[in-house]
Amino acid sequence: MRHALAIRFPWLLVLCFVLPGSVAVAAQPFTLVIQRNVSCNHGEVGGSLSIAGTEVARTLELPWRNNEQKISRVPAGSYAARIRADGDLGWRVELIGVPDRENIQLHVGNYPRHTVGCVLIGTDITSTDGTCALKQSKPAMARLAQAMANASGNGVSSQPLDIRVVIKD
Repeated sequence: MRHALAIRFPWLLVLCFVLPGSVAVAAQPFTLVIQRNVSCNHGEVGGSLSIAGTEVARTLELPWRNNEQKISRVPAGSYAARIRADGDLGWRVELIGVPDRENIQLHVGNYPRHTVGCVLIGTDITSTDGTCALKQSKPAMARLAQAMANASGNGVSSQPLDIRVVIKD
């Protein structure tokens, strides 16, 4: 059963693989940088998601609405993060310590209506009549998961990661 799940969801290895008898190891630093650089007609904002200076995905967020829960984009800043894989959204990255906010995640979605204050991930940003959207969200998330697995040191994340998400305006 575990093997079948690993084939269908290779990112599960990132979450579940632990070597028997392994010794606790200090977490390796892993930083995701979101640079907001695209303005849309309705106030949404797009950006690029980079790891070690290399863009791995594009992002889409809601307009700024005074940091209100579920309707505003995340304030620029540096946040601790962790991996989540529960619920309908599958594998994703959750920000920790966003002021006055909770449950902020980087997850799949193509249109602003697919988020409640989170950051959507895709391969490219498009604009139709000034409305921004993302292309290929699921492949972009798979690429991010693989980059994190690679950063773990051996591709299966038996090494813990110290995840930071830096958001820049």
